Amino acid sequence: MKNEIYFWILAIIAIIGIALAIRFLYQPMISIRLSTNAGLIHAYPYQTIEVPITVLNNGNAAIKNMSIGIYVNNTFNMLYHITLPTGKELTILYNYTPAYPGTYTIQAVADPGRLYNIADRATAQTSATAYVSPAENATPYSLLPAGNTVNQSVIKLDSGAYVFASYLNSTYGLKIGLTPNSRINSFLNAVLGYVIYYIREIASASAQYKNGSQAYAIWLQGYVSPNMTNTAAVITGMKSENITRNGINITFVSLGGNTTLCSYYSRGWIKILGYMGNGTCLSELNTSKITSIRLASFYNKTMANATNIGNYSFVGSSGEISGDFALFANRTLMYATVSNNVSKNSSNVCYGLINTLGNESYCSEYVFPVSTTHIVNGSSLIRTTAYINSYNASVYSLVNTSLIMDQVPINIKTIKGYGIKGSYLAFVSGIKNTCSFNSTFACSNVTWTNGTLGFRLRNLGSAARLNSVSCYMSPKAIPQTLNETIQSNSTIGINATCYESGAKMSGIALNLGLQLVLNYTVNNSTRQVNGTAYIPIG
Repeated sequence: MKNEIYFWILAIIAIIGIALAIRFLYQPMISIRLSTNAGLIHAYPYQTIEVPITVLNNGNAAIKNMSIGIYVNNTFNMLYHITLPTGKELTILYNYTPAYPGTYTIQAVADPGRLYNIADRATAQTSATAYVSPAENATPYSLLPAGNTVNQSVIKLDSGAYVFASYLNSTYGLKIGLTPNSRINSFLNAVLGYVIYYIREIASASAQYKNGSQAYAIWLQGYVSPNMTNTAAVITGMKSENITRNGINITFVSLGGNTTLCSYYSRGWIKILGYMGNGTCLSELNTSKITSIRLASFYNKTMANATNIGNYSFVGSSGEISGDFALFANRTLMYATVSNNVSKNSSNVCYGLINTLGNESYCSEYVFPVSTTHIVNGSSLIRTTAYINSYNASVYSLVNTSLIMDQVPINIKTIKGYGIKGSYLAFVSGIKNTCSFNSTFACSNVTWTNGTLGFRLRNLGSAARLNSVSCYMSPKAIPQTLNETIQSNSTIGINATCYESGAKMSGIALNLGLQLVLNYTVNNSTRQVNGTAYIPIG
């Protein structure tokens, strides 16, 4: 049995050997020449390089199903198969999109597996060299017209941050992301919605001017065609016009509402200027530009002590997305912005939690959704804001609702990470805590400090002695001795320690309802009155 197996193995080997011998010894001699006229190629990252490869069969035998291998810096990248009659030629258009700066050698090799009898393998290959220069530093504000600005803003996004900003805009009615201009956003979103995950970076800047005009500069970098503006015009039904100025091909689109948009490619970026006001983006491209902006230093700022954040995904102007757009355990999606409002017309009224840290003041507010169609169940959006000199720094966090209060210090740390120096605008609360008793006593000026309820009590009846006060959630009151006398029509301040299940309460209050019991004596008669207190946040 073993001898029979060995016999068949040797037979198979012999057959293969005979086939290869016929293949190499008896196949016709092939003469092939590869060439390219690409020359030296200069490009930027994410810019597609086209290398035309001409294949000529200059021999007497036809070429059938021969492989043409493409190598980039000696690494295999692509394989083509050609069939070419004698005396004929064809051209392969090979496209390559480098992601990083550097020198790229693109080589085409006929028959890389050496299966054919090629007369001269030196002519069976060709190469081209591409020099990929670094894209220029992102300075979109350099497209903005110079003038008397009343507001400036900058933002740096990746694809994840853009998607998150779009979600916040549609679900919570915000105006963040590319621009606050709805016409420009709608126009660009028509195509960005399809290609956003091919975009690696978005840098945007905007300015509002005293004459009422507005300018928006957007720079895009990634695997996206520079013709994306023409595509957006087709999708939205807008009319686009291609104009050449100073050797640059510009796409011009009128968006209506006195708003125009210009787009062109330059030095590694698709550059877009949107303009609303007298004139057009074309006329503004020829005016003097903003040479510096107060916010330029914030482009590459990262979250302070970001390595200690743990399971938080950070997106927006200071970082990149990590993880999917969803809530897992204590993961949070964050979006940070900084703007400069030189008119200093920001309101200091806070309808949420105020954190005062020395001379620093922060306001954290709950943002109500305007649509529940795509809301993430169990999540809440909070916004923490600080006004420092003329800067407005805000952080939006989509967080598990049970972790809202844990997120506030993270938001504050993020704002601190920008390193903005100057005086803080002090916030005042727009939320009114309330308390009430019966018609004998009036209650006002309610405060909450780490488990202690403070309020002003006014006596609307006869003089009385206040014996004790109780503040609790459940299950029963724990009296706190007062021993205070209050005259008729007089007011006294009371601080009551609050309890839950027999333990002293502490921490930040959120939507907190409390029961009150006031024990007092009037005209030698001891009485008791029940009351309530409500702390929305404190």
